[in-house]
Amino acid sequence: MMISRRLLPARALFPRRRWLTAIAGSLCACALAIGPAVAPASAEVPGAAPFSPVFLGYVYLIQFNTQHCLYGGNGDFTAVNTAGCNFLDFAILWARWSTPFGGENLENVGNFQCLDSNAAGDDYTDPCNWNNEYQSWTFGGLGPASTIQNQVTLRCLDGNSSGSSYTSLCNWNNLYQNWTELEGP
Repeated sequence: MMISRRLLPARALFPRRRWLTAIAGSLCACALAIGPAVAPASAEVPGAAPFSPVFLGYVYLIQFNTQHCLYGGNGDFTAVNTAGCNFLDFAILWARWSTPFGGENLENVGNFQCLDSNAAGDDYTDPCNWNNEYQSWTFGGLGPASTIQNQVTLRCLDGNSSGSSYTSLCNWNNLYQNWTELEGP
């Protein structure tokens, strides 16, 4: 039996907040006016056809334990963090792109940088690069929340109640490593 993961609509997470529908509509109009984020540079393998990324949609990443959103940094090698979700701020909206490694690049719409990581457990945004496997992430888990695992370090996106964000060894029982994917505009 195959269980599929689906994105939750905003009203499923925030049923009493009718204003969210109005904000999401405004964001959708803004996103359509701006257009999708620019695709990162393609990885090219000598003798092979160039990789063509596929835009998979927009998503808000909400930490299951704190209900805080993942915020992108404001430039190269800028640490990301979590904070209360301000749906008018593009820094919490992420564009999902397919990668040649079978995962996804997560491009921050606020700074057009991709979520990146290293073996030390740091997470940050950096210019998107299809050849950088450290920018390739996979989503796993069943139910309303997923883990987000880096394909090279095999560490999961993690955080704490203070708003810090980092990666650490995956522990599916750690609620700080569980993220709800809220479909974006």
